[in-house]
Amino acid sequence: MSAISTQNPQPGPEREPVKFRLSYIGLPLVLLAIAVILAAIFYSRLPDPMAYRFQTSAADRLINRNIMLAWLILPNVLCVVMSWGLVRLVLATSVYWEDEGSFIARVLPLMGNMPTVAQIIFVLAGLQIYIYNTAGKLVAPFWPVAAGVLLIGAAIMFFKITSLFLESRRRRPKPDQE
Repeated sequence: MSAISTQNPQPGPEREPVKFRLSYIGLPLVLLAIAVILAAIFYSRLPDPMAYRFQTSAADRLINRNIMLAWLILPNVLCVVMSWGLVRLVLATSVYWEDEGSFIARVLPLMGNMPTVAQIIFVLAGLQIYIYNTAGKLVAPFWPVAAGVLLIGAAIMFFKITSLFLESRRRRPKPDQE
């Protein structure tokens, strides 16, 4: 793994800092777009007030339609802002890393797209709320779906982080080669 350099904080003439790419936050942007499109599709069909909490198969809590839509979209917006901010912060500090930025360029897509797991759950919860309020029935129990998304997301992150770790160990010089 690369170490942070404290001796020369400025990038050298032959070295450019890693540039921002939309792919670093692409999945959060896609899921935000899906959340907005779903809200736009279902908005005219939703009752006011609408159900958002369910006991067995019946709704037991109601809320204003506009407030509910805001609460279904706002977490997705916050995930995109968090992804963007995290990627920008890492990019701003990339000039302090000793390697050419290749490690950072491989880690940034993982870091910037991590909120996707939470966003998938937000979008699925919103879809469940929209379907219940328009069709009057629950599609499926929500917690097994959320648990499945979390497990799949954790497995993907585990394999990606493991591959990055193994790659960084292969790139590290052996003690007898220094």
